[in-house]
Amino acid sequence: MMNANTYGINLWVGWLAMAIGIAVVIYLVSRAERDYTQKVSAEDILKKRLARGEINKDEYRALKNMLTQN
Repeated sequence: MMNANTYGINLWVGWLAMAIGIAVVIYLVSRAERDYTQKVSAEDILKKRLARGEINKDEYRALKNMLTQN
């Protein structure tokens, strides 16, 4: 059987868990929005592709020249 003290502790633990859950959701949503709104230039994408080995230096130069001509 629960006494008044145990009920009060359980109530506070529940509120604390809910507050932590809400804080985590707010953090994740704000982080997702920040990542979504971050602009990445075409040249940055090319640099990353070159670094990963998806394109070689000649392809990088050709694509970069195409981007700067426009």
